Amino acid sequence: MGYNTKLQRSKKRGMENAIAVVHEGWESGKRVQLKNKQQYLHKSGGDFWEGFGDFLAERYEIDANTWLVVTGDGAAWIGECTSCFQQCLYMLDRFHVARDLKRFVGHLPQV
Repeated sequence: MGYNTKLQRSKKRGMENAIAVVHEGWESGKRVQLKNKQQYLHKSGGDFWEGFGDFLAERYEIDANTWLVVTGDGAAWIGECTSCFQQCLYMLDRFHVARDLKRFVGHLPQV
């Protein structure tokens, strides 16, 4: 996911920071919350997925049976995750799926 950061006192548009949110599922209660939520902010000039892989390896015991599920907005750089990790699924996040469904079927007549 990319996050635009505004630069103060600058006419420049800002800069985009590549970030990832990692969690281990959901906990139900009054509100659904993510289990063990952690954020990764890519700070180095190297490859995002390589840095993110290092971040995961430091925190989890990843083996051949570990699956990574990545959701995003459809940007090409996010989809590259499937070539960087052996067992990785990539799909659109629910916000973008709902938005696209409304856009493509919202104009159809009600039955």
